[in-house]
Amino acid sequence: MSKKNKELRVLARTETGKKASKRDREKGLIPAEVYGHSAANQSLLVDAIEWASLLREDHDINLLDLVGDKIKKTVLIKDVQFSVIKKDPIHIDFQEVKMDEVLTTSVVIHALPGDPVGLSHGGLLEQIMHEIQIICKPANLPESIQVDISGLEVGESLHVKELPAIDGVKYDHDEDGVVFMVAEPAVSAVAEEAAPAAEAAE
Repeated sequence: MSKKNKELRVLARTETGKKASKRDREKGLIPAEVYGHSAANQSLLVDAIEWASLLREDHDINLLDLVGDKIKKTVLIKDVQFSVIKKDPIHIDFQEVKMDEVLTTSVVIHALPGDPVGLSHGGLLEQIMHEIQIICKPANLPESIQVDISGLEVGESLHVKELPAIDGVKYDHDEDGVVFMVAEPAVSAVAEEAAPAAEAAE
């Protein structure tokens, strides 16, 4: 059974340019552009409240269906631009996809609940990679990669090759790349550096 994409209602955008964009934002609408399979890019408008609600429900969403009057497209969220001061979304770029094509895109990586064992021994958890590029068809696209790091001891790392296997998904990255690591406590490093000086002083 194929998963059902979240839907986002959109309106056709008939006017473009800075002045038109400003008017649209004042009405609570976010200008958007769809790139991809169509003969030409398509300019749309997204309701700002609906967009915020969608992200609250699913912060990691990356694939959705745009629906509106004579509009029905499956898209990836490619880029969101924000205002400098208020950090409100001011423009969204979508990439149109076909369900039978193979995609190359990035998804976020999250650690499952539960601290690594090494933290209880003074280690410091570091997440080196926050997202990873994958290759798959849209139906297999995960919203995020969930990783169990509870077994990591001080000095140990979790690599790309140890990420969970997902049907129909290939990780497009060096398999020895470090995703998470539990580093030595900083205090220990300082103490080791200070020891020779203390011995010399004695």
